[in-house]
This record gives sequence, C-alpha cells and structure tokens, in this order.
Amino acid sequence: MRLFSAYFLIILTAYTPFILNGGFGPGDDLSLIYSTVHNELGIISILKGSIVGGTSSARPVSMLIRSIVLNSFKDNPTPYIILQLCLWFASIGFIFNIIRFSMSNSIAWIFLLLASFPIFSSTIVFSPYLLAEYGLPIFFWTLSLFFLKSYISHSRVYCYLLAYFFLVLALLS
Repeated sequence: MRLFSAYFLIILTAYTPFILNGGFGPGDDLSLIYSTVHNELGIISILKGSIVGGTSSARPVSMLIRSIVLNSFKDNPTPYIILQLCLWFASIGFIFNIIRFSMSNSIAWIFLLLASFPIFSSTIVFSPYLLAEYGLPIFFWTLSLFFLKSYISHSRVYCYLLAYFFLVLALLS
C-alpha cells in the first residue's frame, strides 16, 4: 500500500500541471478543433461522416469517437487531456495486471513505473486531440489482452468473445 501511495503521489505531481495548464499545440490540432467547433454538426451527420466514405472508412470506430469527442468538448483542452490520461492509465493498469499474472510482481511494478512516464510515446499522451486515433486503439487492445487473460484463468466463453470483440474494435480504430 505504501508503494502504491508513493506511486500515486508521483503521478499526481507529474501530471497536475499538464491537466491544469495544458492546451492545444500550434499545429493542425487547432485547425481541426476550430473547424469542428464552427461547423456545429448534428449527431446524424457525425454518424454518417464517420462510417461512410472518405478517409474515415478505414478506421470507422476511431473517426466516430473522434467526431463525438470533438463535438462534446469543443475547444476546451482540459476534458481532452483528462480523457486521454484516463485511457492511458487504464491501459497501463490492464497491462500491469497481465504482466503480474504472467511474470512476476516486481517486473509488473517496474513496467508500471516506466510506462507512467511515456518518454517513448509522448505524442500519444501529450496530444490530447489524438485520443481517438492513438489512445483508443491502445485501450481496446489492452482490454482484448485482459479478457484473453481472463479466459485463460477462468475458461469462460464470454471472456474469449469479448477478447476478440475488443481486438476487432482496436483494429477498426
């Protein structure tokens, strides 16, 4: 418990400035956000645009989630940041659980510490408007692994089916 408390304090100290002061960068993210905010699309247009035609047809789940998130959060960066960090830490938590199950507790804690500070994937975590393109597929993939581990542990068919369902969602994202 003491180790988890220290870990949580480090994470809180490291990410609080990003949550409170983070924003959008000077690149394409601002033009994407502002074009979405000023178009004011309805939910039917969002669904149709994310599933049918164009470049979004290769990644329909990702484009659907992105459209919904962009229309929900508009140009406020804080909800994007919080949602992206929640997806990232949930993914880390699922992988931590899988590593602890298949390897050892100490290896899992080392992974948890290293993965919590994503120097190798800073674009994924620190570009909050990209959560549907990067964060969501990673999250679906980790859910797939988690349910596959649950199937191995408990031999329940629904875990097996959920594992493949989330794998397909990850591939379509």
